[in-house]
Amino acid sequence: MVTSNSTKFKSDEQESYLRLKRDLSWREGFGILFVRCTPVQEKCIIEAIKQDINDKTIDILKLDHSIYNLYDLIEEKVNDNPIDILFISGLEKSLALDDYIKRTLENPRKSYQREALASLLGHLNWQRERFRDDFNCCLVFTVRKYTLRYLVRRAPDFFDWRSGVIEFPVDRDIDLLDYYTPFQADIEQEKLQDVSQDIVHSSDEYYDLLKKLLLLEYENDGDLQAIHDVLESNADKLNSSFAKILEQWLLKTCAELNPEEKEAIAGIVESLCLDISQYNLGKSANNLEIAITGLETVLKLRNRENRSQEWAKTLNYIGAVYSYRIVGDKADNLEKAIAFYQQALRVRTFEAFPEDWSMTQNHLGIAYYLRIKGEKAQNIEKAIACFQQAFTVYTLEAFPEDWAMTQNHLGIAYYYRIKGQKAQNIEQAITCYQQALRVRTFEAFPKDWARTQYNLGNAYRKRIKGEKAQNIEDAIACYEQALTVRTFEAFPQDWARTQIHLGNTYRKRIKGQKAQNIEDAIACIKEAFTVLTFEDFIEILPRGNRKFILKLTYNIISTIVSKLRKLLGWAKTG
Repeated sequence: MVTSNSTKFKSDEQESYLRLKRDLSWREGFGILFVRCTPVQEKCIIEAIKQDINDKTIDILKLDHSIYNLYDLIEEKVNDNPIDILFISGLEKSLALDDYIKRTLENPRKSYQREALASLLGHLNWQRERFRDDFNCCLVFTVRKYTLRYLVRRAPDFFDWRSGVIEFPVDRDIDLLDYYTPFQADIEQEKLQDVSQDIVHSSDEYYDLLKKLLLLEYENDGDLQAIHDVLESNADKLNSSFAKILEQWLLKTCAELNPEEKEAIAGIVESLCLDISQYNLGKSANNLEIAITGLETVLKLRNRENRSQEWAKTLNYIGAVYSYRIVGDKADNLEKAIAFYQQALRVRTFEAFPEDWSMTQNHLGIAYYLRIKGEKAQNIEKAIACFQQAFTVYTLEAFPEDWAMTQNHLGIAYYYRIKGQKAQNIEQAITCYQQALRVRTFEAFPKDWARTQYNLGNAYRKRIKGEKAQNIEDAIACYEQALTVRTFEAFPQDWARTQIHLGNTYRKRIKGQKAQNIEDAIACIKEAFTVLTFEDFIEILPRGNRKFILKLTYNIISTIVSKLRKLLGWAKTG
């Protein structure tokens, strides 16, 4: 019988989950199970098993670094706390996979040899009897396809003791290593002659980075930190040469593949491009260009006739990257984003794919309120219409996070709305932000909570209804709340932006001593200058106050302080 928890899985995953649940339900004492799944599936599996098998003690051992002896870690877990089922995740982080990849690429036969065997695997092989004799629990290893193959080849003694391997279906079920070696020869022959002049590393270095990133994306789907760690250590290689290699590899690799293999590889590259676009510690402009190149290449491999859903998904992603593109004219980039979203909606209809339709409506709404071309007032009306459309699917009950996100976006659109009564538009914005905060709590979503608090502060600062003095106090309170998350250390740009608005609000404050309010305003603005350039500073400022602030530059901040003091009638001392 399909339980309420099994229905959390896709239809093709339910059979695997029910098999795992049955196995663990009747199992007593020692056993070894391997579950091949993605990180996203792993999280759902463990949560569901904990709920469905509530008469057994279940624990998790998460490995996040290289270890020497797994036996000792399990012993620490079970000694003082009897466990029936112990899930062990992250095994791949403790294996010598880099050496294995290198050997497999150089000579596939070497991958079966035991030299340079990871110490962890040696212990698993040699101590397998101790596992059976000392642990009265079932060890459930959640692994990736690549890790499973590695264990079969490098730890056969331990692997032979398994009671079973349960494989959850993975959309991108291929052996990625099969597609590396043939293209490496092509790269060597071409020597990147057709690549841009942006080459600052050898072709091998770019190619090695691509291999590593693709394998990480394939084996650690959902683990954004793993990808970003590699990007951080290779930030100098994230340039147009890398983008060109990515494009060449994808087109040449997929040229002779069957549709299923081609789609699997396209999906890996698509996910990698999205992860790169979200990495902003390096040159973010380069990262977005790499993402655009990769996604547009993926789009060439898909067509509306045979892969309509995937085609529309890629269009949606390309639109999202163009919305924030740095290279090129901003107005033109937004027009391209809108065009991509509108194309995606030809497939992502409300009737066929309601959730995807809502997502694209949301993205299209953002692009419209950012739009530069066209009539501003009408663009905002279109944005509001898109967000309100999204609410037909994104309800609080069914999609609370998406509902809150859309409420936040709708609040921004109302805040900037030109049509209608200004006072009522601001009230609408405040209502939307307050609604969003029902879901975006500090405990559950601190970054989103801080973003909405910041937006709410802006709305209170501009509020027309109510008592002006109290509105300003409410705005200050919201900004100060936002700064508990938007700290200088964690989010310097957001911290500086919030400091600017807080300072501007203190300048207008009615309650309290005017002199102290001015001092607080100066302090906030001076703080922001530790992060912002003058251009950033001017861009952030509310337009209605730029007349006051334009005087403020790095060189004359002390002069501005003097002028502010004179406004209060103070004599210069000293």
